[in-house]
Amino acid sequence: MKKKKTSYYFIIPLIGVVVFGGFYWRFSQEDAARQAEREADIVRQREEAQLKKNADLKAAYEQQLAAVEMRKAEKEERDRLQAQKNEVRAAEQARKSDAEQELIQVRNDLSQIERDVDAARSALEEVQARQASLRADADHYRAYARAVQANHQKNLQTMQQIQAAEEARQAMARAQAAEAQRR
Repeated sequence: MKKKKTSYYFIIPLIGVVVFGGFYWRFSQEDAARQAEREADIVRQREEAQLKKNADLKAAYEQQLAAVEMRKAEKEERDRLQAQKNEVRAAEQARKSDAEQELIQVRNDLSQIERDVDAARSALEEVQARQASLRADADHYRAYARAVQANHQKNLQTMQQIQAAEEARQAMARAQAAEAQRR
């Protein structure tokens, strides 16, 4: 029986090893499947994470593109508005410059007109003074002409009186000569 006992020592561990080997093989097969499944999950999670990261990057890229396009559009709008403001400012400056030039021209014209008016006023005063002088001269000449005419009338009357006196003297001289002949 000694053999029997030794065989138990040999067979029982061998059975234990075989049973353990079966469990181990089955567990290792399941573990390999589980490990493969875990690795597949990890790979899938990494792929999903990479896809999500790529999707996030793509979304961020698209957002950045949209933001760039929006900033570009805003910049174009600001540039357009600035250009309009510049055009308006330039037009206002041109109008202001034109108005200033026109004001200067009007002032120059006004001062020229004032000088012309002063010259015309002076000429008018000279003409009026000359006219007054001529009127005074005309009045003087009229008065002189009236005086000359009155003097002429007096001279005519005096001449008529002298002629009448001469005729009366001649008539008297003839009457004296006729009386002297009669005597």
